[in-house]
Amino acid sequence: MGATNRAFSLLMSEYYLANAVVILSYLWFRSKHTGTQVNIKNPVNIHPMFSSLHSSSFDTLEGQIFTTLLITAAFRTFRATSLEAYFASACGFCQLFVLIITAVTDVVVGIQYAMALMIIIMVCNQPTYTGPDQVNALTPITFHEITKKDNTDGITHVVLFYASWSSRCRQTYSLFAELSNRFSADKIQFSKLDIGTWPREAKLQNIDLSAGSAQVPSVIMYEKGHEVARVPSNTKAAIRVATKRAFTKSDLIKGLELEKRHAKATGAAGAASGDKAEGKKKK
Repeated sequence: MGATNRAFSLLMSEYYLANAVVILSYLWFRSKHTGTQVNIKNPVNIHPMFSSLHSSSFDTLEGQIFTTLLITAAFRTFRATSLEAYFASACGFCQLFVLIITAVTDVVVGIQYAMALMIIIMVCNQPTYTGPDQVNALTPITFHEITKKDNTDGITHVVLFYASWSSRCRQTYSLFAELSNRFSADKIQFSKLDIGTWPREAKLQNIDLSAGSAQVPSVIMYEKGHEVARVPSNTKAAIRVATKRAFTKSDLIKGLELEKRHAKATGAAGAASGDKAEGKKKK
């Protein structure tokens, strides 16, 4: 699925359509308050880097709030690691803008918007990647069968540990799926395990499953029954970086040495098939 088709599919999902209806209704609210004076009893600080909101005209407040959030959102959108993350960041900016401007102008309307957006979040799930992949879904039993045995078949297992309730997991799955399409081979297999459903596995793999954890999602590579690499790693420095942003495609390729392992796996497979062909010729 191309980027354009994926973008269109995301925009046509019930989550973004419902948000679009609520956010666009702000135009009606704006038409009612343009040119009016907004009285703010106590200054409102929406970001420590910018000045607080004071009593002013609606147009002035609108411009101030929009500029502040736009600058903040630009940095977050720039750090988006996938198309899903980009749309989620842009939508979040629009939601926050509407909530703040309506709340400081008319508290009742602000509450109504907050309730409407909350209902959308509760009823409609953020869309996830639905394109092609070569990822096998695991249960704890099948996970231990393929990764914990001291096997000698030489297969490398790359496992994504995710939680279905995590928005970060939904936004980064497309990266894992694309890598599975690119690097899957006879000796490299990609799988996923929902640790939100089986939290005991998160504890066994030393993954912090708490809300807002920088370790969800995590990708761990296993060879011969042992962990050989993990993204993000368990070091304090890596966790600090993961707290600020989700891992990128290059983080996974570099951290798991996928290019090197794929070249080795496909090279070994090619050599083995060549030996077989040579043996048949001699016969």
